[in-house]
Amino acid sequence: MLTVSSDDAGIDKAVDALRAGQIIAYPTETVYGLGVDPENETAINALYDVKGRELEKKLILIVSSVDQLQRYVDDLSETEEKLVRSFWPGPLSLLFSPSAGTPDYLLGDTGKICIRQTSDSVAASICESFGRAIVSTSANLSGNDPAKNAGSVEVPGVVVCIDGGESGDVSPSTIYDTETGAVIRHGEISAEMIEKALVT
Repeated sequence: MLTVSSDDAGIDKAVDALRAGQIIAYPTETVYGLGVDPENETAINALYDVKGRELEKKLILIVSSVDQLQRYVDDLSETEEKLVRSFWPGPLSLLFSPSAGTPDYLLGDTGKICIRQTSDSVAASICESFGRAIVSTSANLSGNDPAKNAGSVEVPGVVVCIDGGESGDVSPSTIYDTETGAVIRHGEISAEMIEKALVT
């Protein structure tokens, strides 16, 4: 694994790896993440293999802007618009109905795709340079604690790791289904915070 700094040169190396179908590690607003090109099914399968992750557990995508969301999602509902305005960029991952042509392997059992706009400047720069969303799943073997710095990324198969320093002592992103109103995973954004944003 090549560890690089979080400057433009390091981001370029990470993006080159993504375009080559390889796995990268990078800081996010919560913990360190593993990323691949979401439209490369071979890379997706390799990521599941190295993590030991069950295929039924679908992956989150991160984007650098709402504009990048439009590749996978059509018009936003009123609820989605409120939550995007209130919490993006930030640690709230939303389940959306996908646009036509979104790969089935990115969709969960409900047929939805999970995306958030990252507030981490390094992660956002990767998406910006790559030109679209990337996969974001915690940098760890399934069942282990996620990495909080570059030195604790111990996942085989990672080609490039961007060293963005120490992550904060924070929970993973909250996952929320905008259609059913269910919190699928509790994290940094509480159910109460979501409810408050929806009534204002």
